[in-house]
Amino acid sequence: ILFFLIQITSTSVVGTKTQEIDNTRLERSELRQENSFIEAEIAKSKSFASSNNVIKDYSLEIKNVNYLESLDDNDVALKVN
Repeated sequence: ILFFLIQITSTSVVGTKTQEIDNTRLERSELRQENSFIEAEIAKSKSFASSNNVIKDYSLEIKNVNYLESLDDNDVALKVN
C-alpha cells in the first residue's frame, strides 16, 4: 500500500510540474514574440533618426513631389516599341 501511495504522490507531482513547464514554455514563446516586435520598433526608430541626421548633416529640405501625367501616345505617328 505504501508503494501505491508513493506512486500516486509522485505521479501527481510530475503532472503538476508538466503543466508548469508547459506554462513556462508558452510564456517564453510570448516573450520572444514581444521581444521581436520591440526590436523591430527600435530598428524603425533608429532608421528614422538616421534619416533625420542625414537631412540635418547635408541641409536637405523635405519637398512635395509632383508627378507628371503619362503621355498618351495614341496620337503619335511613329511608335517605337
